[in-house]
Amino acid sequence: MTNEIKVYKFSMNYLQELVNDYGDLMTSEGCVDLKSDCDISYLLSEMNEIFRGILKNECDFWIEAKKYDGKNLVNWSTSSFRKIEFWTKIVDECYEGILVDTNLWGGFFGFSGDDDVDYNSSYVWMVNLFIKKCEERGLLVDYEIGGECRK
Repeated sequence: MTNEIKVYKFSMNYLQELVNDYGDLMTSEGCVDLKSDCDISYLLSEMNEIFRGILKNECDFWIEAKKYDGKNLVNWSTSSFRKIEFWTKIVDECYEGILVDTNLWGGFFGFSGDDDVDYNSSYVWMVNLFIKKCEERGLLVDYEIGGECRK
């Protein structure tokens, strides 16, 4: 079976509009936990540089600052979802002590406090799931076919 990988690039403002319009609905349906009053910019701005680099290089998910028009663009592809899920789960397992012997928390990720699990896992996961649900419902615009993936 062949699946197309769609590569999306949309403005942070557009993503915020989607949250404002569909966040409460998807939350009430049990799809996501992202209400319309969530500030998407904030949720994606608090992760540290190491995790931001992992998301960009390993998951094709990043925020691109556009200086010519002052707008930030969100880059996400349909192949990103599972990769982001993997990395956010690793952060959760580090925080919960499951991976305590690995030195991933402080050594690899450079985390130091309780907030790091929210900034580098929970918030990112919520936005990732919301984008996936929007993609499944055909709400995302401005994409290109990025290649094929064989299952």
